[in-house]
Amino acid sequence: MPSRFMQFEPETIAILDRCLAAAMRDAQVLEPNGDTDDHRRRIASALIEAVRDGEQEEKQLLEFALRVLPAYRERGARALAAGGSEAL
Repeated sequence: MPSRFMQFEPETIAILDRCLAAAMRDAQVLEPNGDTDDHRRRIASALIEAVRDGEQEEKQLLEFALRVLPAYRERGARALAAGGSEAL
């Protein structure tokens, strides 16, 4: 039975860390009253899924991860630009 745990290279971990931090900042702009623990779990899972599928480009990882947030799906990047978010 395959393990549910994955191992990543240090460079990949650094990319995931940067993307998670950026996505959490964006989540705060998009959903200021949202559940940050829930956001962190969902965003981290999305980032791991994308990396597991071969994505390494930080901008693409960030966009993929933000799609787990209803506010991002509804308003997209326009809401981030209006909120002054710092994108990668």
